Amino acid sequence: MENFLSNLKIHALAILLWFAAFFMWKDYFQQPRQMMERGKYTYFTGTYSSAGNEIYLPSGHSGNHYIILKEASRTFIPEAIDWSAFIDEVPTDTKFTVGFSPEEDPKVSGKGIRTFSLKYNNKEYINDQDAVTWYNKSIIKRRNTALYFTLAGFAAFGLVWWIKRRFFK
Repeated sequence: MENFLSNLKIHALAILLWFAAFFMWKDYFQQPRQMMERGKYTYFTGTYSSAGNEIYLPSGHSGNHYIILKEASRTFIPEAIDWSAFIDEVPTDTKFTVGFSPEEDPKVSGKGIRTFSLKYNNKEYINDQDAVTWYNKSIIKRRNTALYFTLAGFAAFGLVWWIKRRFFK
């Protein structure tokens, strides 16, 4: 038991890195991870209820925009949107169409859905190339961060093992 506890103390950093990697992999696998291609979206048409900005407390910093449709159980988070034109031109209680990843389901409640297309009266309010590029880069970044933490845990474990074997035997 004493040997186990001493090894646990020595390898604490590696264990901590593996715990962090576990939660990063969990986040990666729970969120959509299919790379998007321009124009290959799932579309949902609904009645515009309200829109606004997220506000982070206690700082009061304003974050992403959000749009609420009456028929959906989730909010839609448009990226690369011409927000002022959208707010000025789209009246409340009108129908418009949003395009998003096929992995998302707006009828099931959960986090907001990243939106790549927002059309009203045949006008597109989102620059989908910027939104798709950003979305794909964020998926790659989440995966790479989890991978780096996993490899860092193995490296820390191996380094401690090598130092212990080389200098303390």
